[in-house]
Parts: sequence; C-alpha cells; structure tokens
Amino acid sequence: MIPSFPHSDIPLVLPATTMLTTLTSLLFAVALPASAAESPSPEAPVATDLRCEYRTNPLGIDVPKPRLSWRLTAGRQTAYQVVVDGLWDSGKVESDQSLSIEYAGKALRSSQCVAWKVRVWPGGQWSEPATWTMGVLAPEEWQAEWIGAPEAVTGERTPRGYHAAEATREDEVKWVQVDLGRSQPLAAIRLVPMRHADRDGFGFPVRFKVEISDDPQFRKAVLIADQTAADYPNPGLKPVAFDANGAVGRYVRVTATKLGKFTTKYCFALSQLEVVADGRNVAKGAPVTALDGAEDWGGGRWRSPMALSAPVRRRSETTPRWCCGASSP
Repeated sequence: MIPSFPHSDIPLVLPATTMLTTLTSLLFAVALPASAAESPSPEAPVATDLRCEYRTNPLGIDVPKPRLSWRLTAGRQTAYQVVVDGLWDSGKVESDQSLSIEYAGKALRSSQCVAWKVRVWPGGQWSEPATWTMGVLAPEEWQAEWIGAPEAVTGERTPRGYHAAEATREDEVKWVQVDLGRSQPLAAIRLVPMRHADRDGFGFPVRFKVEISDDPQFRKAVLIADQTAADYPNPGLKPVAFDANGAVGRYVRVTATKLGKFTTKYCFALSQLEVVADGRNVAKGAPVTALDGAEDWGGGRWRSPMALSAPVRRRSETTPRWCCGASSP
C-alpha cells in the first residue's frame, strides 16, 4: 500500500534509494542478535615452550621424577592433561598450575629418550611435542674414568713426542726412523701431528718423504711417499696415512726436506709414528733413531711418545739421551 498524507488523497511517493536504505536497516536490525554487539570471547590458551627441569629438550636429566612446565599463549588455564608417550597420562586435571608438574609415570631408565605433550582448557588443544633424555641414574652404571694428566697423579711430566733440534733455515734436512726388529711386509704408515704452543700440526714438515729399508743407513730404500716437490698442507691434528702396499722392510724413516716455521726458527716434530702390519702397530715399543733432537729444549719435555717406547739415539750417540713412549717415558 502506498502511504498518503492524512486527510489527503495525494499519495506519498518516496525516492527509490530512500526506500532501499530503510529496508536494509530493518533487515539488519532483525537478523543480528543482541550478542553480536558484544566483544568477541578471548582466544583459548594453548601450551607452549614446554620444559623439563626448566630446560628445553634437555639431555642428561638425573632425577627420577622430573618436573614439567609450560607457558600459555593467551588467556587463563582452567585444566591440563600431560601425556608422556607410553609412560604416563595424567588425565584431565582441574588446575591452573603450569609450573613444576612432577612426572608420575612408569620408572625411567638411564639414557632413556622421552617424548611428551600437554593440552590445556578451555579449548583442549594439544601443544607441539617436546622431549627430554635421561642421564645416568645409578653410580654402578658409570663406565668412564675421570680425564686427567698422568703427571697430576705421579708428579712426573709426560713427554710430548719427537722434536728435532731447531734450525735457522727451512731447507735444513731432518730425519727420524724406527727399527721394527725384523724385515716384514707393511700395510700402512701414519704420521700423527702434534699440538704444541696452542698450534695444531706444530712442526709438521712442509715437504717430506717416507721410506722403508733393510739398511739402517738407507743406502737402498723403497719410497712409500714423496711430498718433496710441493708444499704439503698442514693437517692440523688429523693423522696422515700412506699405503705401503705390502712393501717389505725393517726400518721406516721420515725425512723432512722443508721445515715448518715457528717464531724465528724452523722445526720438525711429530706426536707419533705408526707402522701397520698384520692389523697392528708394529712400531710400538721399537727403538728410534734421529738425526738430532730437542730433548733439552722447553724444560726437557721432548722425551716421548711416537707410539714408541724405546730409547731414541742420535746418529752420533751410543748412549740414549731421551726416549719415545706410547704414553709414558
């Protein structure tokens, strides 16, 4: 029906746009409930930053009943549930506690790795999983020994290895050799670098060769490795191995033809010299001979250990001045 003014036969005609606006307003007033005008409910909390003994994914937990904690992303917690995979399910616990929840599941074992998660209410959404790893729980399970220097117990200083006498030129030739006691086929020869003066690979030769022979003077020798044409990269503490391919000999010699620089001098040093035959180090305990040595340098500590444990004789000496040993003089 078209409305009209009272006491008038003239119909009231409204513009189309006015009628549409009025109709839309009425529809929205009917369709929207009163609650729509209120602010939305706060976001449901979710557990995050899961921690065991106050650490994230820790290793070496040494308490039999660790304490578990978490933070909330938002809101306030009214209940929680902790599930430790295959070991414990707390069920839903009506509590706002989220700190130091004591584990109450099956007995934990040494070195056991454990996964766990938690959910909180309102919302009941699960957290991302977390882990912890147990340490050694019983003293009798310890299989290691304390690390310490032998001299800390005996009062003696452990020698460091072979150190040639210092040189003023880098091209001064130095050598050291081991007597295996008999001629035998060899599988490999390993040069073990030394750490000294806060330097890895201290004194490792820049250029060198490795030979074997049945003649202690090496007038006739088999060349195992020849690194004399170009500088050899310093290996740090990584042992340098060369295949002997079954070559037969009694003596093994390492000759340095270009020395490493240390301060203003040059030197040649090795921690160990290993010779492998029949799957074992046949150089251990064998006599050693060297062109010269620095046993009196640095307080006389240069008396050991090239994986050898017999006297080292200078070429011009008949009486041992120092020795090389596997771990002690």
